[in-house]
Amino acid sequence: MRLSHALVVLSALTTACALFTGTEKEPASRSAQAATLDAEQLAAACHSLGLRPASDGHVLNDCDEAVRPDVYAAELGGAVGRAFLIVVRGGPDMLTCYGMTGMAIYLVKPEGEGFRTLYSGVGHLAIMPTSHNGARDILIGGPGFEFPVMHWNGSAYEYGRTVPDSEQLPESLN
Repeated sequence: MRLSHALVVLSALTTACALFTGTEKEPASRSAQAATLDAEQLAAACHSLGLRPASDGHVLNDCDEAVRPDVYAAELGGAVGRAFLIVVRGGPDMLTCYGMTGMAIYLVKPEGEGFRTLYSGVGHLAIMPTSHNGARDILIGGPGFEFPVMHWNGSAYEYGRTVPDSEQLPESLN
């Protein structure tokens, strides 16, 4: 019985991830080259988020598992400009740690000597073609049939609207 439950969960995760696999080879809104923060900058960003350091560039996730954070550049335009998406994935306890999405996401922007958090949550992040207050909207994806689109309010991202999965969705950064 446990194996069949695990297969159902794996199938749901695969389906959720497939929703965010775009058909474009390199969409213009996706600037997710390899990490563009050096080790010192990444450590500073993780510190500003309250992520506890482990060893060898790892941090402790919400389930106290040592994981290496992934970093993606996000070109959001206007007042935001370039930001960075820091992804902290779950380890063996992924589902109990972050639910069906399996990861926490933090959208941060360098500011002064540190980093400012623009958005945090769980799921996949995609950059929408629409914008508000001079910055691109972001879609937060995960399992389900509708996904929230966050609008820039001038200082952070906040809920703006919901889009159904039947719409053409951009590819996620993570």
